[in-house]
Amino acid sequence: MIPFLEIHAEPVYGLTSNVVSPGFSAIISIAMIFGVDFLGLAILNFLKLRKVTDCRWLRWQAIVIGAALLALVLYPMALAGNLSRFNAQIVAITLMCIGVIHSRNILNALHWRVIYMHAINLISTKSIINLMEVIFWFIFIGLGLLALAPVTEADALDYHVGVALNILNTGAFPYSPEWFHSRLAGSGESLIALGLSIGAEQFGSLLQFAGVISFIGIFRHESLITKKWRLICLLSVISTPILVSWVASPKPFLLPIAMTTSALMLTIVMLDSIGSNYKRLRILYIFTLICLLVMTAAVTKLNFMLSGIVVGLTAFIYMVRKGETIVALIIGIIMAAFIMGPPLIWKHFHYGGSLISALVVPFPGDWPGTLAFEGLLRAHRDSTLSFPISILIPSSLGNITTVLGLGLVIAISAILKYKHDASKTLIGAALIVTLMGIAIGQKTSRFFMEPYLWLIMAAMLRNQSPTNSFCYLSIAGLLAQSVCIIGAIVIGVATLTTGTLTSELRHATMGRHAMGYLEMRWVDSVLPPDAKLIIKSRFIALSPRYSISGDWQSYIPNGDTQRQIYEDLTSIKTPDFILIHTQSGEQLNMNKCDGEIFAGPFHTKVATRNPYNSGAPYDVWLIRLNNPWARCNV
Repeated sequence: MIPFLEIHAEPVYGLTSNVVSPGFSAIISIAMIFGVDFLGLAILNFLKLRKVTDCRWLRWQAIVIGAALLALVLYPMALAGNLSRFNAQIVAITLMCIGVIHSRNILNALHWRVIYMHAINLISTKSIINLMEVIFWFIFIGLGLLALAPVTEADALDYHVGVALNILNTGAFPYSPEWFHSRLAGSGESLIALGLSIGAEQFGSLLQFAGVISFIGIFRHESLITKKWRLICLLSVISTPILVSWVASPKPFLLPIAMTTSALMLTIVMLDSIGSNYKRLRILYIFTLICLLVMTAAVTKLNFMLSGIVVGLTAFIYMVRKGETIVALIIGIIMAAFIMGPPLIWKHFHYGGSLISALVVPFPGDWPGTLAFEGLLRAHRDSTLSFPISILIPSSLGNITTVLGLGLVIAISAILKYKHDASKTLIGAALIVTLMGIAIGQKTSRFFMEPYLWLIMAAMLRNQSPTNSFCYLSIAGLLAQSVCIIGAIVIGVATLTTGTLTSELRHATMGRHAMGYLEMRWVDSVLPPDAKLIIKSRFIALSPRYSISGDWQSYIPNGDTQRQIYEDLTSIKTPDFILIHTQSGEQLNMNKCDGEIFAGPFHTKVATRNPYNSGAPYDVWLIRLNNPWARCNV
C-alpha cells in the first residue's frame, strides 16, 4: 500500500500497489466526488442556470458536468504526455480538499427532520405508492454501496485500469499497437488515473454511480401528470438490471450515457422552451454546455460517438430554429477543436489513417488483426437468446444483470402514444440510435441503454397518464423485477462491497471475484522486481511487474507472417518472462517455446463477480525467455 501523499519517482505497477487501505480509499473517493460536484455547480452558477425554477433536475447533473470539465483538461494532458503522477496528484488532492469543504454545504442543505418524517411516513403508511418509493430508495442506496466495492470487473482489470496505471507511470496515454484492447480506451481512463494517483480505488465507480444520480434527477424532478406515473417511470429506470453490473465498475459507461441524456434534456427543456425573456447569451451558454457533454461522451468510447452526434445535431437544429445558425456553428467548431481534436490528431499521428477515419473507424490505420478484433467485438453477446428477446429476458440466472428488463414496456408505450413535441424529439433520437446500433454495433443490452432512457423520458412527458389497467400491470411487473434486483444487490454488497472495509476483506474479495488476482500475487512472490512480463490474459492491471500485453495473438493465426510486426514491437520492450495458462493438470509442452520453465504450475481457478460463472480450475506457468526475440507459442 502506498500513502496517497507519497511521490514516486519510479513506476508503481499493479492495482493493489496503487490504492491505499480500503476504508481510507472509499473516504478519499467520496471526497473527490464532492469536489467534482462543486465544479459542476460552479459551471451551472456561472451560466446562471440554477436560477431557473422549473429545472430543479439540473442540480442532479452537477457531478456529470464537473466530470466533463475534468476530462476536457486531463485527457489532452495525457495525450500530450503531461499527465504525470505528480501532476495528477496535485489535481486530485485539490479536488479532495474542495470536496471536504463542499461536503459541509451539502450536509447543511439537507433538511434532516423533513427526511426523517418522510421516511417514517413511508414506512408507517400502507399504500402501493409508498411501497414503490421505499423500493426505489432501497435500490438507489444499494447501488451506491455497490459503487464502493473494489475493482473486480474483467474489462476494468484489463484496459480501463491498465491504461490509467500506464498514464500514471509514463505520464502519457499508451501507444501500444500490440495491446489491442488499449485502443478502446478514451477520456474516461484519465479520470480513473486521477483517482488512482492518490489511491482512490472507488473514484471511477462512483463516477458511474453519478450517472445513476443524473438519471434519477431527471425522472424525479421533471413535472409529471400524477405521482403514480412518476414513480412508475422512476422504478422502471432504477430497477434496470444492467445497472447492478455496471455501477460496481469504473468502466466509463453510465457516466457518458448520463452526459448524452443530460444534453438531450437540456435541448428539449431549455433550448426549446426558452422565451424572449431569456438573454441571448444564456442560449449560447446552454448550447456550449450541450457541446461539452456530448463531445466528451463521444471521446470517452467510440460507441458514444453515434449518440453524441445525434444529440448534438438535435441541439443544432433547435439553434437554427432560433436563428443562431452561424453562432452555433462557431461554438461547435471551437468546442470540437478543444475536445475532439486532440484524440483525433493523436490517433492519426500514432496509428495512421486519415483524420476522418480516426473519427468514425474503431481502429484506424492498416494494422494486422484489428479487423478480426473488431469483428469479435461486434459479434459479442451477453445472452444465448436471439435479439431483441435477449435485451428483455435473461438467458439464465447468471445473466440476470445483462438485460434492460420490463421497463422496455414503458419505453415502447411512448412510441405507441404521444402528443408532446418534446416526446417526438426523444422518440426520433432514440429510434435513430437504436437502428444504427442494430446495424453496426453489438446487439447487447448495454448498447441500447441510451435510447431506452430516452423513450422512458418520452413516456414521462406524455400529455396524459396511461389507463389504470396499464399502470397496475406495469407496477406489478416492476415490483417483481425490483425484488430480483434487490436480491442481486444484497448479494453484491455482501460479496463485493465488504472488501472496502479492511485490507484482509479486500484480499479475500479480490481472490474470490477478481480474475487473475491470486495468480498475480503468486507472480509477485516469485519474479524479480525488475522483470518484464508478457501477459496474454486480460487482467494486466493486476500485474505487479512491467507488463506487455500479448492479446494480439488471439487475432492473428500462428504461422501468419504478419505476426512479425507485433513480435518486433514486443521484443523492443525487452521482455524476459511470459505467463502461460494451461488446463488443470495438463503438462506444459515446450516444443514451440524458446525458453525454460521458471516457476509453476500454480494451481488456481476462474474468479468472476458472478458466483454462478466461476470455479473452473486452471494452472499458471512462468517461462523465462532465452532472449527478448524469443518466441513462445504455447
